[in-house]
Amino acid sequence: MNLVIDIGNTRFKYAFFSNNEPYSFGTKEEELFKEICRQKEKGEPLYALICGSGRVGDELRERLKTEIPYCLEPADKPKLPIKIEYETPDTLGFDRIASAVGANNLFPQQPLLVIDMGTAITYDYVGADNSFLGGNISPGTMLRFKALHAFTDKLPYLEVPKTSAQQFQEYGKNTKEAIVSGVMDGILFEVKQYMERFLQNDVNGKVVITGGDSPLITGKLELEFCFVENLCLAGLNSILSDNHKKSS
Repeated sequence: MNLVIDIGNTRFKYAFFSNNEPYSFGTKEEELFKEICRQKEKGEPLYALICGSGRVGDELRERLKTEIPYCLEPADKPKLPIKIEYETPDTLGFDRIASAVGANNLFPQQPLLVIDMGTAITYDYVGADNSFLGGNISPGTMLRFKALHAFTDKLPYLEVPKTSAQQFQEYGKNTKEAIVSGVMDGILFEVKQYMERFLQNDVNGKVVITGGDSPLITGKLELEFCFVENLCLAGLNSILSDNHKKSS
């Protein structure tokens, strides 16, 4: 049984996988440890991989390593199924690597654009030779709403729309609508342009979209793409499986 944990800047997520199939998902630390106890009581061997664009707390790390002897972290330099051609690999977020691995597993030996819409929006490129080529980082939805409020005197802070049903108009008729439409259209136009440029450069390329904010715009995208809700977790599971099999 594999356990993978992704600690983001705003969310804590974990998943258990059995035979590469997701067994359960969660977002609460105490529920995680209850499930670990249940699996151990069954005599199930456990392997873990923990990573985060956010901070991994020492207490959580030590507790996990006490419960699960085989507990990998990016600092352990796990073997990867893709080549990394990023010029500064030590500064490359492991969540970006994991999402690239997850996408590459779905579409091996094809050029890929992987878009992850979280606290930041990342645009990452994987070559047909299964290599991570690089990518771009842009402010995410929440950051854009916060920045408009923080760096102006009079603009209010607005929450990120919770569903696509609360979508934005072509233009706002009041300040609230103007902010929501401006932020969301800005993201929509940005994502569309990345997709168009990528697909123009390689007609055989595939676009894979993930991340908690992606449902806010995917309904407005005309170009073909593949949406995968838990792409990073799937990629982490793949990396973990490859490593503990090689060590056994």
